[in-house]
This record gives sequence, C-alpha cells and structure tokens, in this order.
Amino acid sequence: PVKKYAFLFYFNGEQPKMESNGAWEHSYSSFYSLDEQPEKDGIHFWVDIAAHEFFHIVTPLTISSKEVKNFNYNQTVLSKHLWLYEGSTEYYSQNMQAWAGIKTPEQFLENLSEKIRISKMYMNDTLSFTELSKESAGKHKDQYGNVYLKGAMINACLDLYLLKLSNAQYGLRNLKHDLGIKFGKVAYFEDDSLFSYISQITYPEIGDFFTKYVSGNEPISYEQFFSYAGVDYLPVEKYTDFTLGGLNLKPDANNMMTIGIKEMNDFGKKMGYQEGDIFYSINGNLINNGNMNIIIDKVFDNLKDGELMNVQVIRKRTPGIADTLRLSVPAQKIEKERKYVVKFNPNPLPQQLKIRNVWLNNHAAAVKIPVADSADVSTIDNIIKAMYNVISGPAGPRNWDRFNSLFHKDAYMGAIVDHKRFQKFSPAQYAAANAPYFLKNAFTEKELKRTVNEYKNVAQVFSYYEYNTTENGKTVTQRGTNSIELIRENSRWYIMSISWDEE
Repeated sequence: PVKKYAFLFYFNGEQPKMESNGAWEHSYSSFYSLDEQPEKDGIHFWVDIAAHEFFHIVTPLTISSKEVKNFNYNQTVLSKHLWLYEGSTEYYSQNMQAWAGIKTPEQFLENLSEKIRISKMYMNDTLSFTELSKESAGKHKDQYGNVYLKGAMINACLDLYLLKLSNAQYGLRNLKHDLGIKFGKVAYFEDDSLFSYISQITYPEIGDFFTKYVSGNEPISYEQFFSYAGVDYLPVEKYTDFTLGGLNLKPDANNMMTIGIKEMNDFGKKMGYQEGDIFYSINGNLINNGNMNIIIDKVFDNLKDGELMNVQVIRKRTPGIADTLRLSVPAQKIEKERKYVVKFNPNPLPQQLKIRNVWLNNHAAAVKIPVADSADVSTIDNIIKAMYNVISGPAGPRNWDRFNSLFHKDAYMGAIVDHKRFQKFSPAQYAAANAPYFLKNAFTEKELKRTVNEYKNVAQVFSYYEYNTTENGKTVTQRGTNSIELIRENSRWYIMSISWDEE
C-alpha cells in the first residue's frame, strides 16, 4: 500500500541515556530513537524493530476497525483487535526474515520460544486478549507488553492452523491480503464482526480458534498447532551446557553488568565472584548490556570442557578506587533446564514437512519434481494441453504434483506486469501464490491457437489463450499469449520457461 517509505534513525550518543529505546510508525515513514552503539552489537535489534514498524503499513494503517480509522481524540475508545494490529505485525517481523533467508529457521524458532517463555512466566496467560486490547490503556496497561509476546504467538498458531486446514495452500499472509482487499486504507471493519467475517472467508474451525484463544481465556495449545509443521513443543527441556556460575547480572547506569551472587553455584564459588563485581570481559571479549548474550553464546560455542575460562571483573576496594581482576577456572558443564521450547522434529511426516516448507518458504525442499504421467510429456501437444488442463477447473484445489511434473528442475515462469515490467518466479512460487485464489474461484484457461518452432530436442511455442474466472459472482474474461520454451531430455518433454503478457 506504500510506494515510497523512509526509515529515520536517531542515535543518541550525546544526551543523557534514556530509560528505553523507542520507535514510531507513520503512513510513509518510521522514526527510531536508539542508543549509540557499535553496529555489530545493535544490528540484529535494529533490523527487528525496523521490520516491525514497516509492517504496520498493513495493520493497522491499512486493515483496521472503525475505532482506529475514525479515532476519537476527545474520548479514547480502543479496539479489541491488538492481536491483529501489534500481534500479527510482530509475528511477521520475525517470520518474514526466516521466509526471506535473513534469519535461519532455528533462529526464528528460538525467537518464538523466547516469546512463549516471557509471556507464560511474567504475563497473565488466562486474560482474554480482546479484553486486554480494550483495556490496554486502562486497568490492563501492565499487560500491554503481552501484545508483542502472546499476540505474536496467536498469529503463529493461526498461520499454522490455516495452512493445516487448507493443505498448505492458504496461510495468514493470504488472509491479511484478503482483508486488505476488503477493507483497504479507507474502509473499516466493525470490531464485533471481524471474527465471524474471517470464519466466513476461511474455515468454521477458525471461529472456534478465536473463541477459545483470543476472546476466551484458554491458554494456547502450542503442542497442537506446532505439530502441524513437525515442530515439537517442550514445556521443560533438560540439557547440559557451560555455566558462568549461576550469576544474577543486572545493567548499571553505565550499561555495564553488575554481578549478584545470591544464586551462585559451585563453579561461581570456585571463580571467586563477589557481590557488586562488574562483569568486564570473558575470554578477551568485552561485555555490556547490549552484547552480553551474543558474546556468551559465542564463547560457549567455542569452549571445550576443561579449558580455562578467563573472566575479568572490576571490583571496588574503597569508594572511588577499583581494581580489574582476572578470575580463571577450568570450564565445566552442568545440567540445566529451560522452559517452553519449540524445536524442529528431525523426522517429520510428509504432510508436516509440506506445511513447514510453505511456512518457511523452503521451496527447494518442498518441491521435488514428481514422476510425470508419460502421456502428459510424450509430445509437445500433450504437454501444452496438460499445462492448460491442470490449472483449470471449478473453485477448489489443483493437482500441483501433476503441474510440477511438467517442468524441468531449473524452469522458471514470468509475467509482464502493467504492460511494462517483467516479474519472474518459479513454478513452486506460482503454485503458492495462486493456490489460495483457485480454492475460492473457478478458473478456466483454454488455448485458442499456437505456433510451434521445433528443432531436434528444443522447441519454442507461442500459445494464444483465453481465460475465464469468477470474482465476487462476476465472470471475468481475458486473453493473452504464452511464450513457452521446451526441451526434450531422457525421452520426454519438459517446460523450461513460460512467459506471458495479456491484452
């Protein structure tokens, strides 16, 4: 919905440190007030927060209720759908990074684990989310942070549930697209009717989901929804790892980490930490509040059992006088446990893997060229007819295995958009983009005539077509030309590319 967008960053290196960082989104820009710090320490957070603010162009700046579109500045009336405005935006700020390869799938799952962990341990997990939304500036303002935690998880589970119900052909992104088409920048939905409308355009089961987990007070059944993608949910996971010593680390006014020893373990006692020490470095890596977790993970990943762990601390002797001390003890692994973990099952079922691959855009793994029907690929005439036949039919699913079997593994497709720009995609991406449309709309494409140039094992076909489809009860007819390149390999024909333009 936005043709031009600006990211405005202010890094505060001169003024007194603010208690918190912040960002604000607008229709065509977002503004960021952040602490000055080295890029390598801050870049992941900056990308996360920028992705979140940018995706607000979809919700609520495009899709929103009357309370948001016609906001009452004199008497605040809030919407009940923060799960959509903030929750889906936060979810997509992470999911789309995994989808686009900016983050690994494992990093994405770790982020989801952290959201569940903080939400369950520090927030009210049985508070109705619609009630939280309506009172997020009033009696439930202390629970507002949960919109970025459980709100995101509501959307993760909704996404997986939609993919499950649609056989991996319709997810949350498709739903938000449809909501954007329906309501857009100007129109709004009525707060009390959104859930019933979504159920109407998707599945009745989605209405039950909203009743239980969004307007209701049931804790989300994470085990159920993550299982759809072959992801295990573990309320408690036991593991062994190195330890710093069971320290309580808190940032001070200078962004350094102060050590508390109330829960210190045997390893910490061997190291000789004292209450009030400043954690300065570990194995030569300087530590501060911004990089602590990253540095410690890096050190632990490269550490070997029994190898010396070298920690430097700053210890005050008298007011105004401090020493830097080096503490060294052989590294030691201990048994630990973490709560609320989501991780990939290494042996997913085929249907689980199918949903997982669509969820994370892993098309290379999701699509293996199926064995073709020999009749479909024996001649140029047959493969062209099969191509038109497989995408045509009444509203409902298409046989995507048959569709994919027509194409070479290195094939591509593309269309001229707005009669001026070529947009390229793979057959798998074509299927992913069009499957939701075909589920809800009849679509028939037929060949009007063709011209063929063939030489030995290569052929070029200009195939002139006409398609008919139904949209909102109306029939739409369009004509155009497919430019199809084919090759013959191992005694069968393959489509290498299809490019098309319409009248």
